[in-house]
Amino acid sequence: MFADDVDRARFPLSTRIWGILNGSLILGMIVAGLVSPRTFPFTAPFVLLGFAASAAFNGISFNFRKSAHYGTLTVVAFLTFALLSAFWADRPLATLSPVLLASACCAGCGFIVRALLKESRPNIVHIAESVWIGLFVGLVYLVIEMLSHQAIKLNLYNALGVKPGVLRPPSFFTWKGERLVSISPDDLTRNMAVIAPLLWMALLSLRGAAPRRVAIVIGGLLFALAAAAVFASEHETSKFALAGGAATFLIARRSPAWGHRVLRVCWVVACLAIIPISLLLHRFDLHNSPWVQQSAQHRIIIWNHTAEQALAAPIVGRGAGTMYQMLDPEPLRRPGEAWTPRVPHAHNIYLQTWLELGAVGAALLTLIGLAVLERIRGLRREVSPYAQAAFASTSLVAASSYGMWQSWFMVMFALIAVAAAIGVRANVRSKLNPGSGPVWVPSV
Repeated sequence: MFADDVDRARFPLSTRIWGILNGSLILGMIVAGLVSPRTFPFTAPFVLLGFAASAAFNGISFNFRKSAHYGTLTVVAFLTFALLSAFWADRPLATLSPVLLASACCAGCGFIVRALLKESRPNIVHIAESVWIGLFVGLVYLVIEMLSHQAIKLNLYNALGVKPGVLRPPSFFTWKGERLVSISPDDLTRNMAVIAPLLWMALLSLRGAAPRRVAIVIGGLLFALAAAAVFASEHETSKFALAGGAATFLIARRSPAWGHRVLRVCWVVACLAIIPISLLLHRFDLHNSPWVQQSAQHRIIIWNHTAEQALAAPIVGRGAGTMYQMLDPEPLRRPGEAWTPRVPHAHNIYLQTWLELGAVGAALLTLIGLAVLERIRGLRREVSPYAQAAFASTSLVAASSYGMWQSWFMVMFALIAVAAAIGVRANVRSKLNPGSGPVWVPSV
């Protein structure tokens, strides 16, 4: 971790033990998540417990009421409205469960971010190292799996004696008797979702925790591994997310103000104009255009169906978490559509918000994004491009992947927020005593 023996002498192991512990927990969470994203909900509580134990041991107290920010209030308002939507939802329990889980994710994330603000510089460096090391290890695993046609997973499942019918979805797995012989590349698509957003925070953490030359070399290797894994995968959304994040980074490096303006416009359009955009894509018959990739054609059909359903309750929506009950698992194929949607979610968080929470929810989601962007705008010029790129990548992943209330998806977003706080905090040093003492970062 430290560049020389002087630092080790000034900060013995006893002063850095909590940084090592919490960093190890975050590293384990990231690696496990890249191996299997469904582990996120199981590893996150250990990270939270680690930071809670650290705060209790060091006597750190928090005054959340005084430190509440406009962005926090918008998140609380969104979750409160989602919770209230149980009153008009067809199945209230289907609303309460995911919203309460989302609230727990946000509360845990907020606690960890506040704890990070009061950590010493040596502990922050340890924790920052965990982000980029975790991503590096996870990317190496994914690249090996792709090159070997998932030999690691194949051998593991066979060694454990996993039987046919246990793994889901069954179409991804080919069996010869009771032995697994191949796994579809589609099985790795979920693993890709976290790479693009987390990459920029890993690079920012690396920038603040390693010597400049080391950061440049390892940063280039991290980006190369991420690009190799993402572009070799079947997950098209992650390809757009990585490319969009890179484009945003270059714009922000040139002019953070212009990068901020572009992101604000794109966010408002995504939140408030997604219904007409979805309907127009279908009306232009893009779902039947030969130059549009098949998965994109499917998305256009799903988005059109979802947008039409959202118009039936445009003000307050149908109730949070009700999409899974609303979509017909075996809908009739419409004339002119070469594919019938069978997936019980919109593959678009902005559309799902309109469907479940209506215009009120979409407005609150807009305010959440604008509040985050306002915080990013307050960061230093050398830090802002990384945060803007992460925001762009995360927004693009949300625009075409999975469902808003899936537990692993929610925890993934919380992890990205925590990684952002770590990266920003790692790039702040006290002017009076660089490398030591807690430093307050008002822009996190």
